[in-house]
Amino acid sequence: MRKNSLKRIFAALALSAVATTSVASISAFAETEATDATEATEATEATDATDATDATDATDATEATDATEATDATDATAAPEQQQGPDGNGGFLYRDVDGSYINFTADDLAGASVKPSVTVDTVESEAGAEVTLKISVNSGDWNSTGIHVDYDAANLEYVSSQFSMDVLLSANLGLKTITPYDGGLFFTTAGSGLAGTTAYAEITFKVTDAAQPGDFYPVNINYVDGDLFTSSTFDDETKKLATAYTFVNGINNGGVKIPAAETEAPTTTKAPTTTQAPTTTQAPTTTEAPKKTEAPKTGVAGVGVAAAGLVVAAGAAFVLRKKED
Repeated sequence: MRKNSLKRIFAALALSAVATTSVASISAFAETEATDATEATEATEATDATDATDATDATDATEATDATEATDATDATAAPEQQQGPDGNGGFLYRDVDGSYINFTADDLAGASVKPSVTVDTVESEAGAEVTLKISVNSGDWNSTGIHVDYDAANLEYVSSQFSMDVLLSANLGLKTITPYDGGLFFTTAGSGLAGTTAYAEITFKVTDAAQPGDFYPVNINYVDGDLFTSSTFDDETKKLATAYTFVNGINNGGVKIPAAETEAPTTTKAPTTTQAPTTTQAPTTTEAPKKTEAPKTGVAGVGVAAAGLVVAAGAAFVLRKKED
């Protein structure tokens, strides 16, 4: 009986140990699974959040790009309509200080009461030499100016520039500035009264050594949005028309001209030297007919021989006649 009881006790203990071990193992597995599941869930959620963020960012970026492109397209479309300056038909689109636009026609400009004209000199120079070009105005009725002067930077090296002495000494002009930029200069003036001088400014260049005879290097006044040539003393309408007229009808551009070589013309046009007809067609010399056709001399000699023969025959006849007698 005791043995069987002990066996039962040991079996119960063994089952209890096995059960305890199984519970511990299951608990450990459950904890591991729970941890893995949590980590997996967190990872999935983090991935989903990242994907959602990326998708949102991509959407935002796309929308921003679309908005930018739409804005650029709008600006590109609107820009030509708001471009101030000559319109190519003899008129001028003027942008007023309040942002509005005035379209001056060719007829409007023709009827302007003030018609400024600005001229850039054309001068001759040689390779490697320095040359100065003057900029002048057709009258002294101006004070508010802003003009861009561009030059052929490949063949003209900028040396210096200055306003004319009359401009520098003018009491009516308070602002006088020259701003160089790549390939050009921006001249600006302003004042309370008329400048009263036709001399505006001058620019000195050095012609490059590569200059060739016959070359021409332009120095041009080119309109840039906002340029002007007028006077603060004019009424509002006259101010605007003066600027419009200047840049449509009043610009006379110039430049530097390299003269052609002086020896070229005489060399290429020596017609008398190449066509010396008298020398090549000396008919009297080559056709000396009198020398080759000395017929008179030959004919005279023949007549003499014939005459001598007649004399001999006559003598013989006389002798025969004598004998007969």
